[in-house]
Amino acid sequence: MKLSCLNRYLVFVSSFITLSTFSSVIYANGDYLIRQGLQELVQRANFDKAEEFITRASKEHPNFKLAKFLEAELYTAMLGKEVAVREKSIAVDADSISYDLLEEAKLRSSAPSNLAQLRPLQILKMPPNMDFMILVDASLHRAYVLKNQNGEPVWVHDFFITLGKLGIGKQKEGDQKTPLGLYQVGDEVSKKNLTPFYGVGALRLNFPNSFDKHAERSGSGIWLHGVPQTTYNRPPKASDGCIVFANDDLKQLIRIAQGANINVLVSTSVKWLPRTDWQNRYKKVMDDMSDYLTMNPIIKNNKVLKKDLIAVYAPESETSVIVDRGLNNMKNYQRFREYWEKKGTAWQLKFESEFKS
Repeated sequence: MKLSCLNRYLVFVSSFITLSTFSSVIYANGDYLIRQGLQELVQRANFDKAEEFITRASKEHPNFKLAKFLEAELYTAMLGKEVAVREKSIAVDADSISYDLLEEAKLRSSAPSNLAQLRPLQILKMPPNMDFMILVDASLHRAYVLKNQNGEPVWVHDFFITLGKLGIGKQKEGDQKTPLGLYQVGDEVSKKNLTPFYGVGALRLNFPNSFDKHAERSGSGIWLHGVPQTTYNRPPKASDGCIVFANDDLKQLIRIAQGANINVLVSTSVKWLPRTDWQNRYKKVMDDMSDYLTMNPIIKNNKVLKKDLIAVYAPESETSVIVDRGLNNMKNYQRFREYWEKKGTAWQLKFESEFKS
């Protein structure tokens, strides 16, 4: 009976979990421990090792609801008792909570692994003055911290996050959506201005930026922030538009942000490429846009001044590009952010603005 229950539990978990082998990890947060535990279940059917990771997550993070749920279900199966199969169509009352936790488990376990040797298609060139970037994959509720290595975005951390209750693509104040696009991380919000709801702290985002205002988008108070001490994390879609982290993860992020220049790029989904393919993609985009990037030159004192390429972002990978360029006129360094959209085979400049970084 015990073996059959464990096997059914394994089949149950395997039905919604897909994992690949993990590479190195900076620190074993609750997210990592749960993913590692699920990996032991699905890939190796190693119940003892899975129990070790899941129980550790539960003990080290007592308010981690998903860890508690998986631990209880695993112990139920190990005792030879049946675990309930909870489907959304039949979920009621307490089962609906279990369904939500399974959805969270699916998102956590769907995050790609072995990212150290890969590069994100959404960031093709980082500016020299940018220390780190936070790349948000809205489809997986995942934030990747990328370090600038000679212009290349190199993975160093990734975190599970909460986004807006009504998804992404913020258009107006109060729509409970998280903005899509490129933003700059500002200063840390003073602790005296925060209630316990925001956990260990908050970092401001510059929403709405110039492009948002051009597109008549409105809103305010979009932050990266933590959670109340009574919980480990909030559900995947539970914020009013902010990007919400577990408190331990936000502490890591605040440490990184101190004295650093950081951008946040929120994308619908993120595609990871082998480094050579990523380099080829950058070259293809630059070749494709070369003629367009020479249009509308800056002319001062009858001289054509060149805009030096600083950074290239591809939020939707194939159809849009954000290009940062700088104009060095010996007295100062003007920076321009250009939003390009591909229509058929041609690129069109949608918007350009000066910015500071």
